[in-house]
Amino acid sequence: MKHFWRWEWHQNSGIVAPGWAIDGVWAVTWLALLATLWNLRWAPLLIGLVIGNALLFLILYRGRVGAFAVQVRLAFVIWNGIALGFPSCHWMLYIPAVGMPLRLTVGYCLLARMVWLLPWNRTQSLSPGLIWRTFFSAPTDGQFRVGSGVDSGPVAPEQPAAESA
Repeated sequence: MKHFWRWEWHQNSGIVAPGWAIDGVWAVTWLALLATLWNLRWAPLLIGLVIGNALLFLILYRGRVGAFAVQVRLAFVIWNGIALGFPSCHWMLYIPAVGMPLRLTVGYCLLARMVWLLPWNRTQSLSPGLIWRTFFSAPTDGQFRVGSGVDSGPVAPEQPAAESA
């Protein structure tokens, strides 16, 4: 089980945040997600929390969209935007409804693992073995890392991706 009272150091950002504050935001977001699944009139609250969380981390990381923590939050905004924006995609809300308690209790974040597989976040070419290790590595506190020793994580964690002109 995750240690609730840990302090998370967000590398290269100058941010040290208590784990309970970060987990608390995710817990409130999860409750808003459950309320939205119960009745769509709660969707504005969910979207507000998700966008607010992403904006907060964008500010904390000084606008660096390439920071892994920011990428995960932006991916969550996109995920929920698609799920709520298209009635045929409402089923997508059930995935984070199950995934968020896993993230809060044991540290397994499916979305972080999916974001980690994006080309700018990895040093290896995409392969079945890398995908297997990514999704079946042990849960972690803090930022996700593939635990195989072959690839220790994103190219430059918490750093912006290579800028294109």
